[in-house]
Amino acid sequence: MVENRYMVQKEQSQEQFKKAQQFVALESSFKNGISWLYWIAGLSLVNMIVFIAGGGLSFLAGLGITELFTGFVYGFYLSLGNVAQGTPLLEALGVGGVVIISIFSIAAALLFVIIGLVSKKKRSPTVMIFGIVLYALDTILVLLAGALLYFLFHLFALYGLWQGYVALKKLRALSQLSADKAVENPSA
Repeated sequence: MVENRYMVQKEQSQEQFKKAQQFVALESSFKNGISWLYWIAGLSLVNMIVFIAGGGLSFLAGLGITELFTGFVYGFYLSLGNVAQGTPLLEALGVGGVVIISIFSIAAALLFVIIGLVSKKKRSPTVMIFGIVLYALDTILVLLAGALLYFLFHLFALYGLWQGYVALKKLRALSQLSADKAVENPSA
C-alpha cells in the first residue's frame, strides 16, 4: 500500500517535471519570438542613422519601409533640382529632411517595440499576429524592391516571429489546461 502511494507520487512528480520542462521551453521560444520585434526596431534605427551619416551599410532585419521612405524623401529633394545626384543625404536634405526621416523611422521602430511589449505583458496572440502581419507586409515590400538578400532574411525573421507566436498559443493552452484541472480537483 505504501509502495503504491510512493509510485503514484513518483509518477505525478515526473509528470509535473515534464510539464515544467515544456513550460520553460515554450517560454523561451515565446521570448525569442518577441525579441525579433526588438531587433527589427533597433536595426531599423541603426540603418537610419547610418544612412543619414552617409554610410553604405544596412542591416537586413531592419524595416524596408523606413529605407523606402528615406529614399522617397531623398528623391523628392533631388527632384527639386537644388541638389545634385550623389550628394550625401545629410547635405542634401538639411535638418528639415533629416527630421522628417527620423520621425518616420522612430515611429515605425517604436510601433514594433510597443507590439513586443504588449505581446509580452498581455500575452496577446492578436497583438503578436499584428506584428507578424506588419513585418510580412514589409517583407513583400522588400521583395517588390528587388532586394533578394533582405527578402530572405526577412523570411528568416518571420519564421522566428512565428515560432514565438506558436509558443504563445501553446503556453496559453497549457495555462488553461492547468486552470481547468485546478477547478476540477481543488485538493491537488
